[in-house]
Amino acid sequence: MAAADAISASRPGARFNSKNFFVEKMNGMEKLIAEFDGVDKVHIMQAGREIMIFVNPNNVDDLGAEKLLKAIGEKVEEQLDYPGIIRVVGIREKKIVSYLR
Repeated sequence: MAAADAISASRPGARFNSKNFFVEKMNGMEKLIAEFDGVDKVHIMQAGREIMIFVNPNNVDDLGAEKLLKAIGEKVEEQLDYPGIIRVVGIREKKIVSYLR
């Protein structure tokens, strides 16, 4: 039993506090994305499998939003290690409301 425990413990990350590591990794990803100009908010969902990026519509147009998401995707791919596929969603919305009396 002791030998099996020693073998199991020798695996990378086997005895590491994974919750704290996960939170740090998600915070790092949010900070990395928030550094881009034109990004208002970043939400990372589904354990990092989906990233929702709210783009400032006053600073970035539709074509600029596409370029921004592509640049963010490239930066995430080059700087972070992640398993599987990450879905990146960009939201650029400008809402104008007026009231008539």
